[in-house]
Amino acid sequence: APVRRLISAAEESLKKGKILEARAQADRAYRMEIRDPRTSFLMARVSEREKSYEDAEQWARRSLDTLDDAANKRVVWNFIAHCREKSGNRKGAQEAMRQVKELKN
Repeated sequence: APVRRLISAAEESLKKGKILEARAQADRAYRMEIRDPRTSFLMARVSEREKSYEDAEQWARRSLDTLDDAANKRVVWNFIAHCREKSGNRKGAQEAMRQVKELKN
């Protein structure tokens, strides 16, 4: 329950544009549950808001390691494609979108 509360608080902070606050909450949640894909994906979302697209991709990839359902993996691969596009890696973004399509089949 504490991790869930921290995740919710961090998401609310992100919505309000309080990125530093979200970072602190996400860090705490991640340290409490490093194997939870929600915490690493939250770290990815915070990094993306900080315009640290490579860090965001690395965090997102970490969440992929512990996900087992295709729907959530598609969300993460879409996010990775977005980060790659933002960092100017169009070829990488296309590869990420291929991963999304493969997960739909």
